[in-house]
Amino acid sequence: YTPPEIVQAVQTGECSGDLAAKDLGPFCYSRWLTCENHILRLYVSQTGNLEF
Repeated sequence: YTPPEIVQAVQTGECSGDLAAKDLGPFCYSRWLTCENHILRLYVSQTGNLEF
């Protein structure tokens, strides 16, 4: 998987079958947090702001 594919899935709300079926390997909490932070920062920078 690549971050742009994930960000596109988040932005559009549509996830391809290929992306959903990808094996991410063993779970590593620290790796997930790093990846999650990068994706969310990219998402926020692309949208400008988020309203909660």
